[in-house]
Amino acid sequence: MPAGLLALTDTVTSGFDRGVEGVGRALRRFSGLRWWVQVLLLWVATRLFSVVVVLVVARQQGPNPWSPSRPGYFAYIDGWDAGYYNQIFDSGYPSVLPRGADGIVEPNRWAFYPVFPGLARAVSAVTGLGWVHVAPLVASLASLGLALVLYRLFLVRTSPGTALFAVGLYLVQAAAPVLGFGYAESLGLLLVASVLLCVERGRYLTALPLVLVASLTRPMAAPLALALGLLLVVQLLTRVPRVDGARVRLLVLVVVSGLCVAIWPVVVAVGTGDPDAYLETESGWHGGTHVLPGELWARVARRLFGDLPGLAVVVLVVLALVAVLLSRPARRLGLPMWLWTGSYLLYLIGVAVPNGSSFRFALGAFPLFLAVASASAARSSRVVLVVLGLVLQVVWVAWLWHWSGTGLFGALEANP
Repeated sequence: MPAGLLALTDTVTSGFDRGVEGVGRALRRFSGLRWWVQVLLLWVATRLFSVVVVLVVARQQGPNPWSPSRPGYFAYIDGWDAGYYNQIFDSGYPSVLPRGADGIVEPNRWAFYPVFPGLARAVSAVTGLGWVHVAPLVASLASLGLALVLYRLFLVRTSPGTALFAVGLYLVQAAAPVLGFGYAESLGLLLVASVLLCVERGRYLTALPLVLVASLTRPMAAPLALALGLLLVVQLLTRVPRVDGARVRLLVLVVVSGLCVAIWPVVVAVGTGDPDAYLETESGWHGGTHVLPGELWARVARRLFGDLPGLAVVVLVVLALVAVLLSRPARRLGLPMWLWTGSYLLYLIGVAVPNGSSFRFALGAFPLFLAVASASAARSSRVVLVVLGLVLQVVWVAWLWHWSGTGLFGALEANP
């Protein structure tokens, strides 16, 4: 080998070795930090990535219903459902349900729960910031709280390294950017994760106010009540049949959770003078028709694949979800997280429509990220998962958040 080429090879090899050693030293220093500092740094890095992705896509955005062409970050993310929260922030809820010429209730603010815009209004009163800035601020801080609580929750069932990796996977997955938008997702999920952490630690009464607030933040009261109810049933069936203080406290939590399911529909009924106002509002998003559990999935599947193939697709999706829940990594989640995941997925199959929002709704199945992390011990597989999450995040923002006005793939593009 010529001397010059040999010297170049030695230089490159030496530089690579120094780079590997530098990365190793950085990782060792990172692992030596306190757990909350590690989560904080991970959160900052992933939030920065999401902001960059949104900014790049925003520069390609043409005129749309919410912002001008090539909007800035805050203007771009203040669209879709954030617009309804903005209206609540500004003027509250209408006393009369808006109806079209056919008498059908139109999509309106009553479909969106009050805690997030109310909290944003309180922060606005203190800081003087308007909605377009205060809403992402509240959502982002809630997402930081969510990351911290998820780490503590995951740590109940796994090692610190795997718990941190699971949180990282969650923060880079496809719809992760919405955790910093003017949506209630991050706040609602923070409350649900906090409830599960309280349940894991047997602090059932501490979870009571969290369940109440969660039921007025996002429509998660029903799956949460189902999960807690099933937890009580399992405890009664698998333990010595006797009444003790812990079971009584869990029973109280289950009863309160069940009552919380009705709180917002009752509030909507009182606020509008219409006993069916909430159901009518929800049906307004589906052409004014009341749907049976799972019917929305069947509609979209038939439209995309035909009648029998569409039904087969729905059945396959359900079977795939059941297989995931019965897998060994999922069963190692522990009963509270496992029951929440199953109840939440059942809820989505029952009432949600598969569209662009499905990626956002999947944020609620956060224990599955721990299952994936636990099943991926090899460093190479973990790198692949992180890269995959980052790529899917770019795809989600560029395809489903970007407004084209052409109805690409019909229902799959609506309502991201």
